[in-house]
Amino acid sequence: MAARRFVAPVVRVQVSPFTPRKETMSEQAVSEKRKIDLLEDLAALEHEQWKSWALNIIDTENITPARADRWFEIIKAGGYRNLTEELKDKDREWAEQVLFIVKKHLGIR
Repeated sequence: MAARRFVAPVVRVQVSPFTPRKETMSEQAVSEKRKIDLLEDLAALEHEQWKSWALNIIDTENITPARADRWFEIIKAGGYRNLTEELKDKDREWAEQVLFIVKKHLGIR
Protein backbone atom coordinates (compact mmCIF):
# COMPACT_ATOMS: atom_id res chain seq x y z
CA MET A 1 0.00 0.00 0.00
CA ALA A 2 1.48 3.32 -1.03
CA ALA A 3 1.78 5.96 1.66
CA ARG A 4 -0.37 9.00 1.21
CA ARG A 5 1.52 12.25 0.95
CA PHE A 6 0.14 15.25 2.78
CA VAL A 7 -0.36 18.31 0.62
CA ALA A 8 -1.32 21.38 2.60
CA PRO A 9 -3.69 23.88 1.02
CA VAL A 10 -1.94 27.18 0.40
CA VAL A 11 -3.85 30.40 0.81
CA ARG A 12 -2.39 33.42 -0.95
CA VAL A 13 -3.08 36.69 0.83
CA GLN A 14 -2.29 40.24 -0.22
CA VAL A 15 -0.62 41.83 2.79
CA SER A 16 -0.41 45.53 3.31
CA PRO A 17 1.65 47.16 6.06
CA PHE A 18 -1.62 48.04 7.82
CA THR A 19 -3.28 44.63 7.91
CA PRO A 20 -2.20 41.76 10.09
CA ARG A 21 -0.51 38.97 8.13
CA LYS A 22 -2.73 35.92 7.68
CA GLU A 23 -1.37 32.41 7.97
CA THR A 24 -0.64 30.65 4.69
CA MET A 25 -1.98 27.34 6.00
CA SER A 26 -5.00 26.67 8.13
CA GLU A 27 -4.31 25.73 11.74
CA GLN A 28 -5.79 22.31 11.09
CA ALA A 29 -3.51 21.77 8.08
CA VAL A 30 -0.46 22.86 10.08
CA SER A 31 -1.46 20.57 12.92
CA GLU A 32 -1.91 17.62 10.56
CA LYS A 33 1.44 18.28 8.85
CA ARG A 34 3.19 18.52 12.22
CA LYS A 35 1.63 15.20 13.25
CA ILE A 36 2.81 13.55 10.03
CA ASP A 37 6.31 15.01 10.49
CA LEU A 38 6.38 13.79 14.09
CA LEU A 39 5.26 10.31 13.07
CA GLU A 40 7.95 10.15 10.39
CA ASP A 41 10.62 11.22 12.90
CA LEU A 42 9.40 8.64 15.40
CA ALA A 43 9.30 5.97 12.68
CA ALA A 44 12.91 6.78 11.75
CA LEU A 45 13.85 6.41 15.42
CA GLU A 46 11.97 3.11 15.61
CA HIS A 47 13.94 1.89 12.60
CA GLU A 48 17.22 2.81 14.27
CA GLN A 49 16.13 0.92 17.38
CA TRP A 50 15.21 -2.10 15.29
CA LYS A 51 18.55 -1.94 13.48
CA SER A 52 20.44 -1.92 16.79
CA TRP A 53 18.33 -4.81 18.08
CA ALA A 54 18.74 -6.80 14.84
CA LEU A 55 22.52 -6.41 14.83
CA ASN A 56 22.64 -7.53 18.46
CA ILE A 57 20.49 -10.59 17.72
CA ILE A 58 22.62 -11.47 14.69
CA ASP A 59 25.76 -11.28 16.85
CA THR A 60 24.45 -13.10 19.91
CA GLU A 61 21.74 -15.54 18.83
CA ASN A 62 21.62 -18.55 16.59
CA ILE A 63 19.37 -17.34 13.77
CA THR A 64 19.11 -18.78 10.29
CA PRO A 65 21.43 -17.40 7.64
CA ALA A 66 18.38 -16.55 5.52
CA ARG A 67 16.96 -14.35 8.29
CA ALA A 68 20.33 -12.69 8.89
CA ASP A 69 20.63 -12.02 5.14
CA ARG A 70 17.12 -10.43 5.04
CA TRP A 71 17.97 -8.22 8.00
CA PHE A 72 21.34 -7.21 6.49
CA GLU A 73 19.58 -6.23 3.24
CA ILE A 74 17.29 -3.92 5.22
CA ILE A 75 20.20 -2.51 7.21
CA LYS A 76 22.23 -1.93 4.02
CA ALA A 77 19.41 0.26 2.66
CA GLY A 78 21.07 3.08 4.57
CA GLY A 79 18.36 4.23 6.95
CA TYR A 80 14.65 4.83 7.21
CA ARG A 81 14.41 7.32 4.33
CA ASN A 82 15.71 4.68 1.90
CA LEU A 83 13.30 1.91 2.91
CA THR A 84 10.41 0.73 0.79
CA GLU A 85 7.01 2.13 1.76
CA GLU A 86 6.04 -1.35 2.99
CA LEU A 87 8.95 -1.39 5.45
CA LYS A 88 8.35 2.23 6.43
CA ASP A 89 4.74 1.32 7.26
CA LYS A 90 5.99 -1.26 9.76
CA ASP A 91 8.06 1.41 11.52
CA ARG A 92 5.13 3.85 11.33
CA GLU A 93 2.93 1.34 13.17
CA TRP A 94 5.39 1.34 16.08
CA ALA A 95 5.70 5.12 15.92
CA GLU A 96 1.92 5.46 16.24
CA GLN A 97 2.04 3.30 19.37
CA VAL A 98 4.72 5.56 20.85
CA LEU A 99 2.69 8.65 19.98
CA PHE A 100 -0.42 7.13 21.58
CA ILE A 101 1.45 6.55 24.84
CA VAL A 102 2.96 10.05 24.84
CA LYS A 103 -0.43 11.66 24.15
CA LYS A 104 -2.05 9.58 26.88
CA HIS A 105 0.51 10.77 29.43
CA LEU A 106 0.15 14.39 28.29
CA GLY A 107 -3.64 14.22 28.44
CA ILE A 108 -4.00 14.83 24.69
CA ARG A 109 -6.62 13.13 22.56
